[in-house]
Amino acid sequence: MTGDYAAAEADLKRSFELSKAAVARIYLANLYELKGEPHKAIEQLQAFLKENPDAPQNMQVRAAIEKLRKQSAKNR
Repeated sequence: MTGDYAAAEADLKRSFELSKAAVARIYLANLYELKGEPHKAIEQLQAFLKENPDAPQNMQVRAAIEKLRKQSAKNR
């Protein structure tokens, strides 16, 4: 929210290291999308799916991956 992406990224990575909270991957993906780094966002979302194969939001995560892929291909 503050625009301090570097601090947010460090905090989210640390949060994930400490708790392995799946939501940290989603937040990291959102951060990378905001920073214009779709490949990193996709990596986080794919890791989320791998680590949480039965999560109720998997359909939305897959849709987000597809959206990011399309945006990335469009910007090339």
